[in-house]
Amino acid sequence: MKRKDKFTVVSIIVTIVCILVSIIFFFLVPNKISIQWSAAEPSNIVSKTYIFIMPIISVLTLSIGKKIFRFVVYKYFRRENEKFISYLNMYFNIVFLTCELYVIAYVYGVRLTISSIILAEIVIGAAVGIKILKRR
Repeated sequence: MKRKDKFTVVSIIVTIVCILVSIIFFFLVPNKISIQWSAAEPSNIVSKTYIFIMPIISVLTLSIGKKIFRFVVYKYFRRENEKFISYLNMYFNIVFLTCELYVIAYVYGVRLTISSIILAEIVIGAAVGIKILKRR
């Protein structure tokens, strides 16, 4: 059996956490939740079943994300770097979990702008990703 790299293991753990958070909070959030904001105020409100969208996207990313990332990385960077591809998969799963946690936090009164949180993730993620991509 092939040993999984640490980024793949983290992706699996993040996906499991995303699923568990959705299941637990489905029973705790109100029937309507905010999923889109404008200046920290809700601009789109949906049924609480939407809470399962991020875990579904996370599972899809876990299952087919590497194939897509492998294609994109080779097409645009002319590189084959499995570590970087695993990192991208993990990175996107972390962003999906962040979005899910933000939706839940908003229900409980946390009023931050998600764009600043995602921007911080992008800066950190890009710095680490570039370092991994440059390695051979």
